[in-house]
Amino acid sequence: MRYSTLLLSLLTVIASSAVFAEENTPAHTVTGNFSLVSEYMVRGLTQTRHKPAVQGGVDYSHSSGFFLGAWGSNVSWLSDMNKLDADGDGNPDGGISNSLEVDYYGGYRFDLGPFKADLGLWRYWFPGTYPAGFTSPNTLETYGVLSYESVSLKYQRTLGNSFGMLSPDGQKTTSSQYFDLSANPEIAEGLTANLHLGYQTVTHYSNANYADWKIGVSKALDAGWSVGLAYYGTNAKKEVYANAYGQNTGASRVVLSLANTF
Repeated sequence: MRYSTLLLSLLTVIASSAVFAEENTPAHTVTGNFSLVSEYMVRGLTQTRHKPAVQGGVDYSHSSGFFLGAWGSNVSWLSDMNKLDADGDGNPDGGISNSLEVDYYGGYRFDLGPFKADLGLWRYWFPGTYPAGFTSPNTLETYGVLSYESVSLKYQRTLGNSFGMLSPDGQKTTSSQYFDLSANPEIAEGLTANLHLGYQTVTHYSNANYADWKIGVSKALDAGWSVGLAYYGTNAKKEVYANAYGQNTGASRVVLSLANTF
C-alpha cells in the first residue's frame, strides 16, 4: 500500500508537470532572421554574380503546426540577363530592371512517427520592370519535407512556369521539380557540417536538368549569431545557364556567411 501511494504520487507529479509545460508553451511565436552572404546562391546558381547580399525575414508559427513567413534578398540574376551596352549610352540593353527577391510561404509542420514532416506553398516574387513579351520570373511551388534528426529530404514542384524559363521551342516549364537531400550533423560542440545534394528537372527542357552540391561548415556564436563557409558546385550547362556576360551562373563558388536569428 505504501509503495502504491508513492507510485501514485509520482505519477501525479509527472502529469502535473506535463500539463504545466503544455500550458506554458506559447500558442503564437514570431521569430526573425538576418544574414550577410558574400554571394547569394540558389540550387547551386548564383543570384548576385560575385556580389554580396543582405537578407532577412520574419516567421510566424502556431502551436498547432501552421506557419507563415516572408523573406527577402537583393538579387541581380535577372538584370544580368540584359545585354551589354551595345548602343554606348552607359546602360545595359535589354530592358530588365530588378534587384529584389521577396518570398512568401506557409504550411503545416507535424510529427510522423520518428520523422518530422513539413508541407506547404512557396511564392517567389521578383518586382521590377520587364520588356514586352518577357516571361514572368515569379514562381509558385508546392513542397514537402521529411526529416529525421539532422537529415532531410525535400521535394519541390512548380505550379506554374519555373522562374520564367521556357523550352527552346517556347513551351512552358510548369511542373518542373527539385529534389533536395541535406544533412547538418554536429561534428563538434557548436560546429555543424552543412552537406547538400540536389537535382533540378525542367519540364520540356531536359538540357536544363542539372545536379548541384554543397559542402560547408557553420559555427554557432553568442547571441544567436553564426558564421559559415561553403563550397557550391553544379554540372549545369553553360549554354543554358550563362548570363549576358557569358558567365555560367552554375560555376563553382565559395561563399562566406554571417547570420543571426532572434
